[in-house]
Amino acid sequence: MLSGTRCVAPNAPTNLDATNSSSSVNNLSWTDNSSNELGFKVYRALNGGSYVQTATTTVNAVSYSNTGLAADQTYSYYVAAYNSAGETNSNVARTITYTSVPAAPSNLTAALVSNNVTLTWTDNSTNEDTFSVERATLDNVFSVIATTTLNLTSSTSYTDVAVGQGTYYYRIRALNSIGASAYSNVAAKADASGDSYASIAFDNASSTSTPSQTSVTIPLAVSTTGTNRILFAGISTGSTSVSSVTYNGQALTLIGSDHEAYHNTYAYLY
Repeated sequence: MLSGTRCVAPNAPTNLDATNSSSSVNNLSWTDNSSNELGFKVYRALNGGSYVQTATTTVNAVSYSNTGLAADQTYSYYVAAYNSAGETNSNVARTITYTSVPAAPSNLTAALVSNNVTLTWTDNSTNEDTFSVERATLDNVFSVIATTTLNLTSSTSYTDVAVGQGTYYYRIRALNSIGASAYSNVAAKADASGDSYASIAFDNASSTSTPSQTSVTIPLAVSTTGTNRILFAGISTGSTSVSSVTYNGQALTLIGSDHEAYHNTYAYLY
């Protein structure tokens, strides 16, 4: 009768860490928890894509340097201890080959559902760590309300939960260890009281109003939403305020405004 020792798969490595050391090199390290592996297989994914094996190490290895990488890309890794019985995987680690700040996100929109505001945007970078979400009310003073956790495929939405009654503005920017991107556009306005707003920008290119005018007639071609309010931003050459607004032949009643040099924001009833 024959007897022998059955081969078992090695224990999984743990504590995988990925550190970027230059625009083309990421260094991996992990804990070897087995004594029967033949080596470790290194798997890598680019910008949230599929994992492919990129290297095989020797037995008892606890580190690997991945060279020849492209700059400003997001790389995700896991390592697997293997032998003839199979392989066991570590945790996933992620790092970025930084050389510059991320590109600014764009196409930010805000959708109001009940008292929650859901933001969505376009991610235009491959080297961001997170997105910073900022909110303001009619006073136009923005403050950070959240920093998103970037998942491995992308993170291009955020929900501002249970906002109070009022009008809210949103903007975002991408962040990494080098710095912050430029801001996105300011999102469409969402009013938690139930009214929605039309957004109309006045400048020399988009209306007959000039930056120095204090009386504005909104073009009839403008399509509005909501039941009783209109919100728009006006550009001025200084502290000039718009004192009267007419829409569809009807004078509008000012219900709020904010004035800064070169940028005035107004809310009117109609």
